[in-house]
Amino acid sequence: MARTPTSTPAQFGPVDFDDDDFPDRPVHHLHHVAITNIKGIRGASVTIEDGTLTIVSGANGQGKSSFVDAIFYALLGGKALKGTAHPVTKGEEKGRVELTFTVGDGPEQILVTKSWTKGGADSTLEIRNSDGYTTKSPQKVLDSMLGARALDPLAFMNLTDSQQVEDFLSMIEVDVDLDDLDADEERARQLRGDVGRDLRAMRARCDAMPEPFDGLPPEPIAITDLIAEEEKARAHNDKIDHTLEVAAQTDGLALAARSLVERLTAELEAAEEALVRADATAARAAEDAQLVPARIDIDEIRGRMADVDVINEQVRAAKSRQDALNELAQLERRHRDLEETIAGILATKEEAIAAADMPIDGLTFASKKEGLVYQGTALKDCSAAEQRLVACSLAMAGDPQIRLISVEDGSLLDSAALAQLEEIAAARDFHVLIEIVDESGEAGIVFRNGEVVPS
Repeated sequence: MARTPTSTPAQFGPVDFDDDDFPDRPVHHLHHVAITNIKGIRGASVTIEDGTLTIVSGANGQGKSSFVDAIFYALLGGKALKGTAHPVTKGEEKGRVELTFTVGDGPEQILVTKSWTKGGADSTLEIRNSDGYTTKSPQKVLDSMLGARALDPLAFMNLTDSQQVEDFLSMIEVDVDLDDLDADEERARQLRGDVGRDLRAMRARCDAMPEPFDGLPPEPIAITDLIAEEEKARAHNDKIDHTLEVAAQTDGLALAARSLVERLTAELEAAEEALVRADATAARAAEDAQLVPARIDIDEIRGRMADVDVINEQVRAAKSRQDALNELAQLERRHRDLEETIAGILATKEEAIAAADMPIDGLTFASKKEGLVYQGTALKDCSAAEQRLVACSLAMAGDPQIRLISVEDGSLLDSAALAQLEEIAAARDFHVLIEIVDESGEAGIVFRNGEVVPS
């Protein structure tokens, strides 16, 4: 944590230097802040102790916000003013902010000085290193050294779900094109919806169709086939009737011949031969009668002819139902294929995101529409402390040279959130200025009536 000033910044001489002479890669940490006549602060000189979190406290309207604002007015210029047209304290002619930064682990320092005149119409910005060199493009240098979200990390919380995801994706590297995967997923979901509607309609249609009865022929019956079958059966039966009739007639002749033999014992040999022939013929006819096949039931054929229209209608209905069942099976297979396609896309995205270096553990997302997810809960449904923690962690992503962010409403962060924020800041070598409302006079840098309260 930070305390009240313990030393003064190093002295810097007036010597110009090119941008190439400015330290371009070492990490810079805020070491000392001197403010004169900016907003609610008439004079403050504070040395920032080593560490990760600096609490800036006080009652409302006592100068803590002015202190933090002044730091970022100097670093970001007009981008930090946020509608503040006149940063100079009311009644004063000029205002000034001096920020001293350490450079890496060595003794070198740089001094950032921002000055305003009354009304804010004129301002000057200067950056000077320990050797007295200055840069010709100070704001450009500072812009390149600061993180994009240093001033207002919590603005992230006001973005829409899709904007938060876009912002988040700009901070991580994944080995797939998530936009292409999102487009593929959207197309697959639309197709699945279309197939699903067709599937439900076809299933309802199949359920409404009666099942065919056992024995139903696979194809409709042709009436001409039944007529031909009847004619064939009639010819078959006529032949049987003729055979039986001949047999009956022959039997009668045999009886008459025997009667004639009994009456005329002296019949001529011709009559005896006729009797022999008649007996032989009768025997053959009897044998033929024994071999006669079963009669065909013509009435049954006629009954089927009478029912042919009903049966054929049932056959056509059964074929229609089978066609519908086949189409239903195809739709079900297509629906399953689309489900597998979507699952594969989601798995690819999850694997790519899981392999990325996340700004904070437990933060991920399912889709741009659904937004970010933190510790298994939609970020928008997380507590205010969790949302602030995530926003601050994202603000510390990347590799800026000036490792500094500020947090408003720090009172909403409980001790666990503060501890986690401190751990993240330490891991990324960042310094966090946290404003809290506190009237105890014991929390960090304390402001009262626009001045720093001595510790």
